[in-house]
Amino acid sequence: MLLPGPLPVRWFPIVNGKSVNIPSYSVRKGDKISVASGFSKKNIFKKLSPVLKKHNSPSWLQFNAEKLEGKVVGLPNLEEAAPPAELSSIFEFYSK
Repeated sequence: MLLPGPLPVRWFPIVNGKSVNIPSYSVRKGDKISVASGFSKKNIFKKLSPVLKKHNSPSWLQFNAEKLEGKVVGLPNLEEAAPPAELSSIFEFYSK
């Protein structure tokens, strides 16, 4: 999916009401993820909302495109992840 213009450099998501600046931050079931109110008013996020309304979220995420927020409602499963290769082949390759 192409984004309508460059993303702000200093943008951090809000997880459960707190700003998160750790790229590898792990979310858990029940966590709420949103865009800070100051950033949601920026032009990039206003243009992004109509694009996101057409996007189908995985079953383990609830997403509100108008509010630019989501909630983790479950855990991803292997079928939804659709890995690009057979996992057993990957394990076999790296076990040698």
